[in-house]
Amino acid sequence: MLWVGLRPQRRVGGLGYWIVPETRGSGLATAAVRLAVPWALEALDLQRLEAWVEPDNLPSQRVLRSAGFHEEGRLRSFLTVAGRPSDALVFSVIRPRH
Repeated sequence: MLWVGLRPQRRVGGLGYWIVPETRGSGLATAAVRLAVPWALEALDLQRLEAWVEPDNLPSQRVLRSAGFHEEGRLRSFLTVAGRPSDALVFSVIRPRH
Protein backbone atom coordinates (compact mmCIF):
# COMPACT_ATOMS: atom_id res chain seq x y z
CA MET A 1 0.00 0.00 0.00
CA LEU A 2 1.30 3.46 -0.90
CA TRP A 3 -0.29 6.83 -0.22
CA VAL A 4 0.47 10.50 -0.66
CA GLY A 5 -1.14 13.05 1.62
CA LEU A 6 -0.95 16.81 1.62
CA ARG A 7 0.91 18.52 4.45
CA PRO A 8 -0.38 21.83 5.90
CA GLN A 9 2.42 23.66 4.09
CA ARG A 10 1.57 24.76 0.57
CA ARG A 11 2.79 22.39 -2.18
CA VAL A 12 4.25 19.85 0.29
CA GLY A 13 3.19 16.23 0.39
CA GLY A 14 3.95 13.29 2.60
CA LEU A 15 4.64 9.79 1.30
CA GLY A 16 3.79 6.62 3.17
CA TYR A 17 3.97 2.97 2.24
CA TRP A 18 3.63 -0.45 3.78
CA ILE A 19 4.57 -3.80 2.27
CA VAL A 20 3.16 -7.14 3.47
CA PRO A 21 5.91 -9.12 5.22
CA GLU A 22 5.90 -11.95 2.66
CA THR A 23 6.91 -9.59 -0.18
CA ARG A 24 9.47 -7.44 1.64
CA GLY A 25 12.86 -7.42 -0.04
CA SER A 26 11.37 -8.14 -3.46
CA GLY A 27 11.78 -4.59 -4.80
CA LEU A 28 8.05 -3.80 -4.81
CA ALA A 29 8.36 -0.84 -2.44
CA THR A 30 11.21 0.64 -4.45
CA ALA A 31 9.30 0.24 -7.72
CA ALA A 32 6.14 1.77 -6.25
CA VAL A 33 7.97 4.76 -4.75
CA ARG A 34 9.87 5.39 -7.98
CA LEU A 35 6.56 5.46 -9.87
CA ALA A 36 4.76 7.59 -7.29
CA VAL A 37 7.33 10.38 -6.94
CA PRO A 38 7.10 11.95 -10.42
CA TRP A 39 3.31 11.46 -10.44
CA ALA A 40 2.87 13.15 -7.04
CA LEU A 41 5.12 16.07 -7.90
CA GLU A 42 3.35 16.70 -11.21
CA ALA A 43 -0.27 15.71 -10.64
CA LEU A 44 -0.50 17.29 -7.19
CA ASP A 45 1.71 20.24 -8.17
CA LEU A 46 4.05 19.58 -5.24
CA GLN A 47 7.33 21.34 -4.73
CA ARG A 48 8.42 18.87 -2.06
CA LEU A 49 7.57 15.29 -1.12
CA GLU A 50 8.77 13.99 2.22
CA ALA A 51 8.78 10.74 4.17
CA TRP A 52 9.43 10.04 7.83
CA VAL A 53 11.20 6.83 8.83
CA GLU A 54 12.21 5.26 12.12
CA PRO A 55 16.02 5.33 12.48
CA ASP A 56 16.19 1.52 12.82
CA ASN A 57 14.20 0.92 9.62
CA LEU A 58 17.18 0.51 7.30
CA PRO A 59 15.22 -1.23 4.49
CA SER A 60 12.84 1.73 4.23
CA GLN A 61 15.74 4.15 4.20
CA ARG A 62 17.26 2.19 1.30
CA VAL A 63 13.95 2.36 -0.59
CA LEU A 64 13.80 6.13 -0.22
CA ARG A 65 17.44 6.70 -1.16
CA SER A 66 17.09 4.52 -4.25
CA ALA A 67 14.06 6.60 -5.29
CA GLY A 68 16.03 9.86 -5.10
CA PHE A 69 15.16 11.01 -1.57
CA HIS A 70 17.79 12.72 0.57
CA GLU A 71 18.05 12.50 4.33
CA GLU A 72 17.59 15.92 5.94
CA GLY A 73 17.61 15.35 9.67
CA ARG A 74 16.09 13.81 12.77
CA LEU A 75 12.92 14.73 14.63
CA ARG A 76 13.31 13.53 18.20
CA SER A 77 10.35 11.69 19.80
CA PHE A 78 8.23 12.62 16.78
CA LEU A 79 6.45 9.33 16.08
CA THR A 80 4.54 6.91 18.28
CA VAL A 81 5.24 3.32 17.28
CA ALA A 82 3.66 0.44 19.18
CA GLY A 83 2.71 2.86 21.94
CA ARG A 84 6.20 4.22 22.47
CA PRO A 85 7.86 7.44 21.30
CA SER A 86 10.30 7.14 18.43
CA ASP A 87 12.55 9.50 16.55
CA ALA A 88 11.89 10.04 12.84
CA LEU A 89 14.42 10.59 10.10
CA VAL A 90 13.17 13.08 7.53
CA PHE A 91 13.75 12.30 3.85
CA SER A 92 12.63 14.46 0.95
CA VAL A 93 12.70 14.84 -2.78
CA ILE A 94 12.32 18.26 -4.39
CA ARG A 95 10.71 19.03 -7.73
CA PRO A 96 13.45 19.76 -10.28
CA ARG A 97 13.87 23.41 -11.21
CA HIS A 98 13.83 24.22 -14.89
